[in-house]
Amino acid sequence: MKKLSQHVVPNEDGAWAVRKSGSHRASRLFQKQKDAIEYARHVATREGSEVYIHGADGTIHQKDTYAAPAFRVHVDKAVAVKINDAKPRGGLRVADTWSRRSTITPEFVGHTLAVHNGKKFIPVYITESMVGHKLGEFSPTRTFKAHRKDGTVRPTKL
Repeated sequence: MKKLSQHVVPNEDGAWAVRKSGSHRASRLFQKQKDAIEYARHVATREGSEVYIHGADGTIHQKDTYAAPAFRVHVDKAVAVKINDAKPRGGLRVADTWSRRSTITPEFVGHTLAVHNGKKFIPVYITESMVGHKLGEFSPTRTFKAHRKDGTVRPTKL
């Protein structure tokens, strides 16, 4: 899907409008051009699109291109609060969390989080090499039962 550009254009009543390319209606109206440009840049940064700034006469004065973030990091609010609360106290003993989908950020390094695997909490000490991974990757949900010595797998009971 093509990203639509943001245009900062003058409005009939003297205000400034932010419009997506190809649209006749304004996304938002502002009294000052500066505020409209700031909003258009915010939207373009989030979407990875371009901003066209028009002058009072309607001609394009400036064009800026913004790249979308490479990936978005998800950190559960409860996990972030536990890590931030632990810093002033000089460290976190072990905090329980069910958020397996949270991404490990550099602020987590040196803390121990007990990650739920569906049955119990598995303590995970966070190191620098874990940054960028998900918490659930370090708390396995399945227990591996060994293969037989002859190389065959035991039949499972249903």
